[in-house]
Amino acid sequence: MIFKAKASVLCFSLGLLLLPAYPEPATAADKAKSNNANTNSNLNALVKQATELGLLYGPGRRFEDLSGGGKRLNFQQIEALVKAHAGDPLAYVRRGNAYINEGDFELARKDFDRALSLDPRCAQAHIGKSRFYQFEQKWQAALTELELARKFANQDTTINILWEEAFLNRELKQYDRALLLFAQTLKIPQADKSRLAYIYFQRGETYSRLRKLPEALQDYSQAIKINSNLTDAYFMRGLTYRFLNKPKEAIADFTTVISHASRPQPDAAQASFASSLSNAYELRAQLYRKIGNKELADRDKEAQLKFEKSRFDAVPFRSD
Repeated sequence: MIFKAKASVLCFSLGLLLLPAYPEPATAADKAKSNNANTNSNLNALVKQATELGLLYGPGRRFEDLSGGGKRLNFQQIEALVKAHAGDPLAYVRRGNAYINEGDFELARKDFDRALSLDPRCAQAHIGKSRFYQFEQKWQAALTELELARKFANQDTTINILWEEAFLNRELKQYDRALLLFAQTLKIPQADKSRLAYIYFQRGETYSRLRKLPEALQDYSQAIKINSNLTDAYFMRGLTYRFLNKPKEAIADFTTVISHASRPQPDAAQASFASSLSNAYELRAQLYRKIGNKELADRDKEAQLKFEKSRFDAVPFRSD
């Protein structure tokens, strides 16, 4: 994915900031302060915020979770794990992943390098290095690390590597390569239905960017069939129906988005779901107006304005 080391972190094209929350990262209070904390504090805050909102690597299993599996540990627990297993590369991978969640990419790189010095065949450490290089905008180095990871990975991790490689190629607008990698990923049997649904969804986004709308529609529908709670897929399928001049089908999907996004959400997810809710109201209002139902269009516009006012009132501007 494309993001800049010294700028506000990242937005997906086509208005795709609609991802569920990444599992809550360990708090900074648990971590010993690094020497470069002051110089990097603004950047780290931006990256940490983006991570909490799921904008860097999405929901927990969207890509390979480098935390080592199981319950997420705080930094004190991770430090104890590293001390107790100083010869285990995965202990350093786990700490490196925690640093990524905090936005400390340089400290993460050092841990991934340490893991690779212990075991050059550690696939998770190569994935971690790839994410560091992505942050540095060193795209070829990032792809090379993913290729190395694939050589040493088991089947489940291979799925995640191919998926991340496909996504990275897509964000670099290398769409043919991305589609090939998505296809390879989907050929591997997998039991994780949530992950499978998201792979179809992201391939559908790729088809959308190529204006291959029938193919996109098919992938969004397949994602929904596998995971009926995937709000993103309903939103993008609604947009696709809108482009294909199928207002009733689009209205149905935006209605589902509004239903999903109106549910109580974890704090970290609230901003992304709020965006989808506001957009869905606006788009459904346009469609109602198109089919001549002014009353429902006005009702949706009123609901959108009321919702936006509540968001503004909840987070007012501050002089500082």
